[in-house]
Amino acid sequence: MVKHVKVQSAPGILLKVVFSKFAGLPAMPHFKNWTIAARLIAIVIALALPLNLVVIAVIWNLDSAANEAQRASLLYSARSVAAAVDAELFKYIALAQTLAGSAALFDDNLDAFDAEARRAFAPIKDASFLVTDLNGQHLIGAARPNQPLPHLQPTAMRAQNLALESRSVVVSDVLIGNVSKDWAADIYVPIFKNEQPFRTLAVTMKVRGFLKLLNAPEIPKNWKVGIIDGQGRFVARVPDHDAFVGELASQGWRDVKDQDGIFEFFHSSDGDIVANASAHPTLSGWTVGVAVKKSELQVAALYAVCWAIALGIAISLLSLGLAVAIARRITRPIAEMRDKAATVLTGGESSLEPDLPELGDLWSALKQAVAERNRSDAARHESERQLAAIVTSSQAAIVSTTLDGAITSWNAAAERLYGYTANEMLGYSIRRLLPAKQQDGETAMLARVAAGETTAQFEATRLHKNGSTVEVSVTVSPIHDRDGKVVGLSGIARNITARRQAEEALRDRLAEIEAIYNNTPIGLALLDRDLRYIRINAALAEMNGVPAGDHIGRVVWDVVPAMRDASEPHLRHVLQTGDLVRKEVSGESPNGIIRHWDKTFYPLRRPDGSILAVGAMVEEITERKRAEELQSLLMREINHRTKNMLSVVLSIARQTAASDTAEFIKHFSARIQALSANQDLLIKSDWRGVDLEDLVRAQLAHFVDLIGTRISVNGPQVRLAAAAAQSIGIALHELATNAGKYGALSGERGRVEIDWRLNGDGFTIGWAECEGPSVEAPQRHGFGSTVISMVAKASVDGDVELDYAPSGLIWRLKCSADKVLEQRSG
Repeated sequence: MVKHVKVQSAPGILLKVVFSKFAGLPAMPHFKNWTIAARLIAIVIALALPLNLVVIAVIWNLDSAANEAQRASLLYSARSVAAAVDAELFKYIALAQTLAGSAALFDDNLDAFDAEARRAFAPIKDASFLVTDLNGQHLIGAARPNQPLPHLQPTAMRAQNLALESRSVVVSDVLIGNVSKDWAADIYVPIFKNEQPFRTLAVTMKVRGFLKLLNAPEIPKNWKVGIIDGQGRFVARVPDHDAFVGELASQGWRDVKDQDGIFEFFHSSDGDIVANASAHPTLSGWTVGVAVKKSELQVAALYAVCWAIALGIAISLLSLGLAVAIARRITRPIAEMRDKAATVLTGGESSLEPDLPELGDLWSALKQAVAERNRSDAARHESERQLAAIVTSSQAAIVSTTLDGAITSWNAAAERLYGYTANEMLGYSIRRLLPAKQQDGETAMLARVAAGETTAQFEATRLHKNGSTVEVSVTVSPIHDRDGKVVGLSGIARNITARRQAEEALRDRLAEIEAIYNNTPIGLALLDRDLRYIRINAALAEMNGVPAGDHIGRVVWDVVPAMRDASEPHLRHVLQTGDLVRKEVSGESPNGIIRHWDKTFYPLRRPDGSILAVGAMVEEITERKRAEELQSLLMREINHRTKNMLSVVLSIARQTAASDTAEFIKHFSARIQALSANQDLLIKSDWRGVDLEDLVRAQLAHFVDLIGTRISVNGPQVRLAAAAAQSIGIALHELATNAGKYGALSGERGRVEIDWRLNGDGFTIGWAECEGPSVEAPQRHGFGSTVISMVAKASVDGDVELDYAPSGLIWRLKCSADKVLEQRSG
C-alpha cells in the first residue's frame, strides 16, 4: 500500500513538542497584575528567549539548508540522468532519421536498404533496426532462422500509430523483444511518400544499455535511480535492475510521474517516507526518478538541534535563579508598605520610613491620594443621590447598561412601560426586550455609541412582559468614567404606540385613496390657479399620450396644445364662478386617431370657501360614439347591400336563362351557391374583407381533394374588399366549373395553377390550365364567359387577359391594388 503523507523536519517536530508543553499551562494573567518578582523573571525570559530562539533558528536554518541541498542534489541528479537518456536516445534517433531518408527505402528496394542499414548498425551492439508496413508487419529485421518475420506487439503498434498520426519520432514503452526475448524499447520514425504514410523505420534498443547512465559516480550508493515508461513500468533501475525491469513502479512514483520536481510519499516496501525527484527526458514519454529515505536526510540535523536546545534550557534556568534572588531583595520592603497602606486606606494612622527613596515618595503620594479620595467620594455620593432621585421620578423609562448590554439600573417608569420589575431585569441583557429581527441592527448601533458616537435617537419596537409589543422612541447616550472612557450606556424610552397606530391608520387610508386615484379607469387631475398640473393619474396621462411625471408643473396646453381652445374657457369659468362644467369634446390623439371625451371640471375649495384648485375628470367615450355611428352606418349598409344582392341575383338569373328548365335550375343554383360562399366569408369578417386564399379554397370546395396535388394555390396573404371578393369569387367559380366540365380537371392528368401577387401598387391574379384536353375558343359566349371576361373587370376597373390556348385556358386579371384590397383604418 502506498499513501502520501506530510512530514515535518526534525526541528519542526521538536518545537511542536515544546509548544505543546507550554499550551498545557494556565493562561498568563494580565500584565498589570504581575508582581515585581514575576516581572523580573519575565525580563530574564525576555532576554534569554530570543537568544535561545536565535540558536534554534540557526540550527533550523542549517538543517533546512542541508535538506534543501540534499533535495537540490536529488533533483540535479534526476535531471542529469534525464539529459543522459536524451543524449542516448538522440544517438539512435539521428541514425534512424538518416536511414529514413534512404532512396532505396523510398524505392521499396528492401534488400539494398537492409545492406545499407546493417553497415550503419555494425558498430552498435545494444540496438538493431527493423522496417514495418502500416499494419505492423516486419518487412526487414532480425528473425529466427527459418521463421517468418513477426508482427509488432500491441505496445509497439501503439507507438507506431502515434508516430504516423503525429508525423514525429515516438519512443515506445518497455517490451519483450520478439526475437531476442530481452527487455527492449523501440524508436519509431514515420516515413511518408507523396505526403501519405508509407513505412515505419524502428530502432530496437536493449534497455540494459541504459544501466550505465544510472551508475554515475556522483550518485550516492544508498540512492535509488530508475527510468519508467509512460505506463509506469521500469525501463532500468539501480539497484536490482533484473528484478524490476518491466515491473510497475511504486504507486507513489506513478502518481507523480507526469510532474517535475521533488515529492514525498510513504513507500510500503521500505517502511519509510521517501523523497523522490522526478525529471523527464524531452525525446520520450519516460520519467527519471532518484529516491532516498527521508530519515537518512534528518539524522545529523536532529542531533545538532537537541544539543542547542539543551544548552538554551540550561542558560534559561541559571538566569531565572538569579532573577528570583534579586526579586526577593526588592519585594520585602514593598510587602511592608502594602501591609501599612491597608491601614491608611481604611482610615487608620500608620508611619513608614522605607530604605528606598522611591518607596518613600510613593508612601507620601499614597497618603495624599487617600485624603483627596475621601473628599471626592463624599461629593460623588451626594451627586449620585440627586441623580437617583431624578431617575426615580422621571416619567420616561431610563435604563443603563454595561457595554455588553447587561442592565445596571431600571427606574419605575421602565417597570410601567415594559412590565418587568427592577429585580427581574437587573443583571440581565437588554436584548431581552428586543424582537429577534432587531437584534443585529440595534447591537451594531449600540456598538457605535460605545465607540464614541455622542447620541443615537431612533424609534423601535420592544417586547412587553405579557408578550405584546410596545412602540418606543429611544435616545441612547454613552456613560463616561472620570478619564472620559466609555464604561456603559444610558437609554431613555418614551411610549409612542398610540402615535404609531394613528400614523399607520393614516398611511393605510392615504394608500387606499392613492390606489383608487391611480387605478380608476377615469382620467383625474388637479390644476392650480395657473392651470398647471399638480396631480394626474395614469388613465389621464395615457389619454394625453405623455408620461404622468412630465405633466407636473406644466400648463395644460403646454402638454396637449389642442386642449387650449376646447378647455381653457371652461377652466377659467370654473375659477371665476365656482360652477361645475361638463362638456363633450373631440380631437385627434397623438397617434392620429379621432377620439371623443366627456370632461367635467369642478372647483376645489378651501375651508373658507375660496377656490384652491380645479379638478378635472375625463372619461373617454370614443367607443360609445363609434358604436352609435356604426349602428347608423349598418342600417344604411344593410339597405345598400340588399339592393345590390337583388341586382346580382337578377343579373345571374337573366344570364342563366335557358330553354331547358332543369338546366337553368342547375346552373342558377350553382352560381347562387358560389355567391353564397362569398357571402359566408364576408359575414364571418363582418363585411370588412376576405382573405384571398380562403376565397379560392371556398370556390374550389368540390375539388378539395385535388388542392395541393393537381391544383396549386400560391400567393402572399392579402385581404380583398367585399365588392372585389364577390366578383373575383364568381369568376373563380365559373373557371372551376368550366375546368371540371371541359378543361384540365375533366380528365385524370390535367393541372391548374392559381397564383396572385402584389407588385408595388399593382395586383395580379391568374388561372392557368395545362395537360388537359385540347382547348378551342367557344363559338357562343354565355353567362360564364361574361363573368370571366367582364364582371371581374368592371367591378375592380382592371384588365382581363383570356387565352384559349390549345394546351389549356389561361385567365389573368390585373388592376390597381387599392381597387381590390381591404382598406384598414389606422
